[in-house]
Amino acid sequence: NARNVVMKWGIYQVADRNVSVEQMCDRALLAARSIKGRYGTYFAAYDDELRNRLLREQAITDSMEPALAKKEFEVYLQPKYRIRDHRLSGAEALVRWKHPVWGFQSPGEFIPLFEQNGFITKLDQYVWERAASVLREWDNRGYPPIPVSVNVSRADIYHKDLADMLLGIVRRYRLQPSRLHLEITESAYTENPEQVIETVGYLRELGFVIEMDDFGSGYSSLNMLGKMPVDILKPDMKFIQDESAGTDDGGILHFIMELARWMDLDLTQYANVELPFVDAASIPDWALNEVKAMYSLGILKGGANESGLTVNALATISRAEAMTILGRTQARGYAEPELTFSDAGQVPDWAAGYLRSLVGQGVITGNDNRIRPNDLLTRGEVAKLLYAML
Repeated sequence: NARNVVMKWGIYQVADRNVSVEQMCDRALLAARSIKGRYGTYFAAYDDELRNRLLREQAITDSMEPALAKKEFEVYLQPKYRIRDHRLSGAEALVRWKHPVWGFQSPGEFIPLFEQNGFITKLDQYVWERAASVLREWDNRGYPPIPVSVNVSRADIYHKDLADMLLGIVRRYRLQPSRLHLEITESAYTENPEQVIETVGYLRELGFVIEMDDFGSGYSSLNMLGKMPVDILKPDMKFIQDESAGTDDGGILHFIMELARWMDLDLTQYANVELPFVDAASIPDWALNEVKAMYSLGILKGGANESGLTVNALATISRAEAMTILGRTQARGYAEPELTFSDAGQVPDWAAGYLRSLVGQGVITGNDNRIRPNDLLTRGEVAKLLYAML
């Protein structure tokens, strides 16, 4: 069997001949190790920047165990707000390190290092315990029983006692497993996916809710996605922003939403999409999420005037216009039967083909044998109808 051998080179430039050959080799080796796992990068030089970074990483490594024992890691709960009914729907547990000397440390500095050295498993267990403790305290105070999402790292998934640890925590604090949402990044499914799917599936059977974080960051195949035991899909925020700002018709997001519905997933992240319309405040609450989704999908684009880009959410359009828009979202080729409604003669010619197609699909059935093509709808109602048809 043919194998590819990848060489990594570490370079140390001899500037001080008082440095021993052993130290020179060690520094060159450190430079080579600094690019381990970075595909397409084959050499690195030892310099002051690398030296300072390695010293910083060593200081963090030396401090992590004492910091955990002293409870320097603090858990913050980021609320999840459901716009549809103006209610708090949950929270996400975030960990921050408040070092007595360094102050607050960015998770981006210590989390990747903990994932490399394996300490992330201890930190995750600490966060699970703290989150469950807070939920029990809230229950004792009579607060609404909301769930909290906690991170489950790749290293956790391979721990043979993962299920027992999680069950032990929820039982200790007298919580239902569904109160802990287990947040697993999409990339975790790429390494030994069969084992990951088996482990996560078992956790789901025990009652834990599984969230896939950072979906759309480019790891999973569609074939794998269909096998993943997932309850809630959380698209990568950059992915949504890039697609929303793009010039295409939003086909990728459209497909993901269809796939999410087919898999019975909860795709709620459109609530965070920012609308560019100057009149966005006029959009009714009951239609806001749908308008955001339609904007993200490129179906509702607004119109420009002297004030800027507007959506005119409260403007009215006729049912004939609405049916035309609905028809444009459907594939062509369906049967187009003759319209038999008593008021079919009122349907404009430019809308008739789309209406016949929708009737042929069973989408439009009329009421009391009438279609009322000239009755008015608000654009907010149209957005809601469009979203319902996706």
